[in-house]
Amino acid sequence: MNTTNQPMNERKGLSLPLLIGIGVLLALFVYGAVMTLLHGHDVWGTTDEFPWGILISGYVFFAVGCTGICMLSTLGHRDWILKLVFGENRFKNMENLEDMGIKPIVLAISFMITAFAVLVFELMYPVNLAIFAVLSPNMQSAFIWMGYLYGIYLLFLILEVVFYVKRKEKALKTASFLAITTGIIATSNLGAVFGTMPGRAFWTAPYLPILFIFTALLTGAAALMVLYYFQGERSRAEIVPYLSKLLVLFIIVVSVMTAWNIVSGVIGQYPERYEATMHLVSGGMSVSFWVFEVLLGLALPLALILVSRTPKVLFAAAVFALVGMMFARHNLVTTGQAVLLQPDQSAPVHMLTYIPTFVEMSMIVGALGVLLTLYFLISKVVRRFDGPKPAVQETTKKAG
Repeated sequence: MNTTNQPMNERKGLSLPLLIGIGVLLALFVYGAVMTLLHGHDVWGTTDEFPWGILISGYVFFAVGCTGICMLSTLGHRDWILKLVFGENRFKNMENLEDMGIKPIVLAISFMITAFAVLVFELMYPVNLAIFAVLSPNMQSAFIWMGYLYGIYLLFLILEVVFYVKRKEKALKTASFLAITTGIIATSNLGAVFGTMPGRAFWTAPYLPILFIFTALLTGAAALMVLYYFQGERSRAEIVPYLSKLLVLFIIVVSVMTAWNIVSGVIGQYPERYEATMHLVSGGMSVSFWVFEVLLGLALPLALILVSRTPKVLFAAAVFALVGMMFARHNLVTTGQAVLLQPDQSAPVHMLTYIPTFVEMSMIVGALGVLLTLYFLISKVVRRFDGPKPAVQETTKKAG
């Protein structure tokens, strides 16, 4: 078996520094989870007036990122997309091209489960929510549909892995189509969760569901660039540079939509939306917005990709984009709650502040450890049950 394009961890096991790093991250997540279970939301920086903290931001980041990875994972088993994006003959000699289909799906599943893990500890009574979501759901609520859609979405992702292992090509393509469709609907619905709140003027934007889809694609492209950077020299030299072209496209689209979001918040000076927008661009959230979201997450990755095409530079651009998207989620969630809700709209606008505590930050940083652990564990299970390639594929490889 040729292992030239397999990552080091798949051939010799995980390195000791990586294991230690994952262990530290998991310890941080467990610490935050235990403190939350023992003391509740008292150990968080949230209040009754400011109910959603950075864990909601983390949930949105991982859930939306999962959709972006899934949408782009069609490159692995849809030939027409390969020809459209990469060129008809670009990957004809790649020995492990079929692996493009399963590794992104494993990563997408890891993103989705991590999102649920973060959300479980954010909810005050997750067990009651699960029970009453079945017994007496409010079908008019965007929240309940968010839970249903992402649950179904995760099921289709798991079915993709099962059908891949069993070599059921038609079923795999069907599950892929259903997963992508459900993921897009779930992500747009998540945008609608924010966009349909009349009390939060900053979130009330009709194009917010569309922005969520494009930020999902941006996050997915960056995550796949990081994934394939560690898949061997061939993936690093061929797949990563072409994924970076998609990343450039998504960065440009998201930048334009972000700019219009700011412009629409300033022009007209709509009550509360104007104050929230100014809080983002020149107030308490300005450093988080301009430095981490715009500069680190959009401008710097775009500049790096345009200046250099070397794998290390593209890897750095992808990492910066991922970090920037996490801050983008934080900025959206936090800024939307910065204006105090008041029954009298003629009353002076009062701004709120929110600073995450160490417990919250430990869970967000530690969620990366949860993600990596899930990815390596699921990958190991898939490799264990993954049977030999069909003879037709082997013949095709030899003929090529």
